[in-house]
Amino acid sequence: MEKITFLLSIIFPLILLSQTHIPAGNVNGNWVFENSPYIIDGEISIQSEDLLTIEPAVEVIFSDHYKFNIYGRLLAEGTESDSIYFTAENAFIGWHGLRFSNTNSQDSSKVVYCRLEYGKAEGTGLYEVFGGAIFLNQSSNVLINNCLIKNNSAENGGGIFCYNSSPEILNTTISNNDADYGGGIECYFNSNPNMNNVIITGNSAIEGGGFFCKNNSNSNLENVTIESNTADYGGGFYSYDSFPYIIDSNILNNEANHDGGGIHISENSEAIFENVLISGNSTAFNGGGVFCCGNSSPIFNNVTISNNFVPSSDDPGGAGFSCWGASPVLSNVTITENNTAGGGGGIECSYNSSLIITNGIISRNMAGSGGGISIYNSTINLSRVTISENISGNQGGGIVFSYDSEIVFDPDNRCNIYCNNGINSNLGDDIYAHNINECNIIVDTFTVIEPTEYQVHPIEDFTFDIQNGMIEAVNADLYVNPTGDNNNSGLTADDPLKNIFYALQKIIGVESNPVSIFLANGTYSPSQTNESFFILCKDYVDIIGESRENTILDAEESNRVFSSLGTTHSIKNLTIKNGSHPNYRNGGGIYIDGSNIELENLLITSNSSNSRGGGIYCRDSDPILNSVRIENNSANGFNGFGGGIYFYDSNPFLSSVTISNNYAGSGSGIVLNNSNPVLDAENRCNIYNNNSEINYGNDIFL
Repeated sequence: MEKITFLLSIIFPLILLSQTHIPAGNVNGNWVFENSPYIIDGEISIQSEDLLTIEPAVEVIFSDHYKFNIYGRLLAEGTESDSIYFTAENAFIGWHGLRFSNTNSQDSSKVVYCRLEYGKAEGTGLYEVFGGAIFLNQSSNVLINNCLIKNNSAENGGGIFCYNSSPEILNTTISNNDADYGGGIECYFNSNPNMNNVIITGNSAIEGGGFFCKNNSNSNLENVTIESNTADYGGGFYSYDSFPYIIDSNILNNEANHDGGGIHISENSEAIFENVLISGNSTAFNGGGVFCCGNSSPIFNNVTISNNFVPSSDDPGGAGFSCWGASPVLSNVTITENNTAGGGGGIECSYNSSLIITNGIISRNMAGSGGGISIYNSTINLSRVTISENISGNQGGGIVFSYDSEIVFDPDNRCNIYCNNGINSNLGDDIYAHNINECNIIVDTFTVIEPTEYQVHPIEDFTFDIQNGMIEAVNADLYVNPTGDNNNSGLTADDPLKNIFYALQKIIGVESNPVSIFLANGTYSPSQTNESFFILCKDYVDIIGESRENTILDAEESNRVFSSLGTTHSIKNLTIKNGSHPNYRNGGGIYIDGSNIELENLLITSNSSNSRGGGIYCRDSDPILNSVRIENNSANGFNGFGGGIYFYDSNPFLSSVTISNNYAGSGSGIVLNNSNPVLDAENRCNIYNNNSEINYGNDIFL
């Protein structure tokens, strides 16, 4: 014990003696390891023409919130094994950072292998709140190399702030800093830093969580990773009225509370992104990967935009890329596996935007509408672009466009559009339009050579110049089995297809040679066979099950089961159940409009609508119903009519039809609105035990 006490009595005074206290005032000369740590007890400055050299392994500790002003030269050069530390004695109080001002007339300063932490830019002066760890004002001759800039804060530029300065920043990590603008770094007013092999991660801000450039700041970023930053706007990167150039870089897993999870580009910015991966970013509103607006015209070349996400369905979208009032140019881009509940899984283009895409792949994206692209009041020019295998919850698996939007296809460098899917619509799987001028689709390859409403809606708004079909159309019977494969021919029961919606894209029926799709026993549903509802019937194509009890079409309340719009065909030997969708008010099980249809040997059960015709809604048609049971269907609510069937301006023929145990506000069994049914006297019908909420026409309502 005496020996230990003796040793401590020697070592402890030596430790105290090794501390060097630096009072407020000017500093220069050499700070050496032997005198470390240097305790800064006031605001210090390197004056113009003066030089301070700091040796490796020196610790510079600020005892309070003091500045380190640099008007001359600072050479703080550590080594890989012996870094220089700039830190605060009290992390909560912090220190006021390295503050370079008007040093362009000096020889270069160097901050190499340094760690800067707990800097806080606070105060009331003009520049007091800029640059938590490093502030550069008209100081371009500064090298920042192999540094860690961490846990700093400011109003602008949590880690670094550049004003009219263009330092060189190399091999540096900027992490866990916080600011209102530019959580990691902000470049303002003609600041053009060169950055190479820099990691910007875990920073946060209101705008530009990782990086923010504004007012003609044309930063050059090469081999930079901007990852896991957060902001309200521009989780990773924000460009405002600037022209940054980003090459060979990654923008990953950033998050925004509003627009631009990965990147936000606004106010006339002309940012260039080349050989960049933009992946895993998310936002609550628009542009999970990229959002551009405000007359900006960014260029993206050799860029991959993938796995970005917009969760909300309240009209936002563009999980991969979103532009509002902008004119971006995309070339050699891959936009894939982005996901939004709103519009435009791959791309959303809105509000007078003009987008040019050349040599692009837009594939396997998902959205509420417009799985690949959603266009609103804008123009897109497409050249050598492939749009394939995108999925939407409603219309336009490939493209949805509306309100005077325009798509211009390059006739010399043709595009490909095929195998997209609107899973809850089956109208316009590849292209769906609303309120547009006529569009001429000029492509090399489309899903089929002769599109129908399945692929393009409304088909009368389009003309076609198609050279090849991805799916070979056949005028022959096809076979479908839950155990089948859509790569099979479907021409025999031994080589069946898997999905009804795929068979309907492949098959062509004509009046001189009507054809049938034969369904093997089994359940066809979204969960079991990835079946897509509703099923849009085609002219002269009958759908025939193997047996009523065992061939089951179960929509699982994802949509209605069948839609027959102006077609001639029959549906036989099936159970049709659980059709329902809030966006389609009429016809939960089957919707018929202007068709010559025969329904035979069917069980229509447990379907519902929000208005009319829980089991069947029939308008302006003369259907034949033979051996059909319609039971346990509903037209929901006080204003629901026709739980079993609702006929409007129709003259049906009913033979051996049973309508029972259906429910509606009025007319739970059958409603006849300006309709005149014919009931088979020899094969009589049964209508009983239907229940109306207000007791008007429980079984029949006229």
